[in-house]
Amino acid sequence: MFLKGCYALMEDLEETVRQARKAHRGELGTLAIGYTDFAISGALPRILDGFRRAYPEIDIELTYGSTRQQLDELMLRKIDVAFLTSPVTGADIETLPVQHDRFVAVLPQTHPLASQATVDIHSLADEPFIVGVMARWRHFRRHLDALCLKAGFAPQIVQEVHNTEGMFGLISANVGLTIHIECAANYMRQGVAIRPLEGISDNDVIVTEAAWRSTDMSPALTRFADYLRTDAAAPA
Repeated sequence: MFLKGCYALMEDLEETVRQARKAHRGELGTLAIGYTDFAISGALPRILDGFRRAYPEIDIELTYGSTRQQLDELMLRKIDVAFLTSPVTGADIETLPVQHDRFVAVLPQTHPLASQATVDIHSLADEPFIVGVMARWRHFRRHLDALCLKAGFAPQIVQEVHNTEGMFGLISANVGLTIHIECAANYMRQGVAIRPLEGISDNDVIVTEAAWRSTDMSPALTRFADYLRTDAAAPA
């Protein structure tokens, strides 16, 4: 009985050593990742799918949050990586652009402008806008306000919502319209029309970035950051 127990202990020890070596190489571990509406409807699903295939023994824990919330959680070490709306600043924060989106108009399908192939931003000056609440959409609201002001108007806000799903629901109910980004086309919603936005600069884009603490790199996080760099360098 003692001999059998010793064999079992040795097998457990060998397995523990193997697991520890995998963790040291960044092939085993856990990553806590935060994301925004834009990230989850854009590049993030593809990135996660590819990374999980490459490193199936690294567990991914996903948390939804606004850009500001994710930055706070990143500094408090509650998450390892944040996918958020640029620009991002902070001490010891490294960032990498993973997604570039142009602006689009999102309209009720019955709206007269929905019959056009594109929508000029100036034609939205007197329209009722549905936008995200400032507490969660602060970064994007700055981009939206700047875009509209450059076109000579301020959005006439009639309703604020917490997420894209609620925004599109109200648009399909003909409550108003909005300016969103092109990854919104990945939301399948009846009663909503998405059209490219004209009358703006080619440089008017929204960038989604991955951010992490450069001074707190675990082996698993190093693997993920390297994967992101390789993915970003690959041809579109």
